[in-house]
Amino acid sequence: MKKISKKMFNSIYKELIRIRGVNYVAIGYKEINGIPDTQQIAIRVHVTKKRAESEIFPDEIIPKSVNGIPTDVIESLWVNEANHLQQRFSDLRGGIQIINPIVKLAGTLGGIFTDLITGNLIGLTAAHNLKSGQIGNTGDEVYQPSLDPLNVNDFIGTIHSINTPLDAGTILLNTKRNLFQKEIVNGNTPITIQGVIPPSLGMQVFKVGCATGFTEGTIDDISPTTSETFTIKSINNTILSDFGDSGAIWIDRDSECAVGLHIQGNPITHKNALASSIHRIFSVLKLDTNLLHLQ
Repeated sequence: MKKISKKMFNSIYKELIRIRGVNYVAIGYKEINGIPDTQQIAIRVHVTKKRAESEIFPDEIIPKSVNGIPTDVIESLWVNEANHLQQRFSDLRGGIQIINPIVKLAGTLGGIFTDLITGNLIGLTAAHNLKSGQIGNTGDEVYQPSLDPLNVNDFIGTIHSINTPLDAGTILLNTKRNLFQKEIVNGNTPITIQGVIPPSLGMQVFKVGCATGFTEGTIDDISPTTSETFTIKSINNTILSDFGDSGAIWIDRDSECAVGLHIQGNPITHKNALASSIHRIFSVLKLDTNLLHLQ
């Protein structure tokens, strides 16, 4: 299989993302009749809707190959996810609902980690749960859960940082409730994150989100851009995510290491997801570097 360097991919990405109708470009296995061919790497070009060649305008044509690498057109649609589940937790762990009432979009608290600059415990979630356009800023209050009207006793902290390119945000947590670092809700037996690793093709992962709970999928393709995103495809064609799961952490099933932050989902099928690399997020936001591992 031809190796694709990051420099080569960035050049290909800039060429393809300009094509009308293209919403995402990544590296993955070429699909033949819906089945990934693990012997053939392709540039996977995601479009909102696949159409017959006779219906495609000249500025929408996707080349069959780029730099000798075959392309594969994938039908997908990504939207941010948020939901309103009204359940209060006395113990704060990853997988539960949070909200910035100014933004009015509830999402999932991914997990609790240490900020290396301040030494404080912070909550990690998707940035769009905390900020939407010009609405939402550092210092805004965050609550758990989302209730109308809000209860002052549900105040858990304030927005600490927002990184829009990575779609990652952090919350400076107060100590009104018990804080369980690196733990994810999982019935009576919480899951403890063992480390942080980069994503790899074919990796089987799971997440716990406040909308759909525990779901599993396989990493389908990876886009090694600055934000280092990747897509996940559901296992056995089951529901993977829904509105409210944004901010959940995708975890490698074998090692129980964090791999990605859930940032978008497919609102039509609910069987595909888009995540931002946790390895990249931890490096940029300077979180728990002792958790970082390289594969």
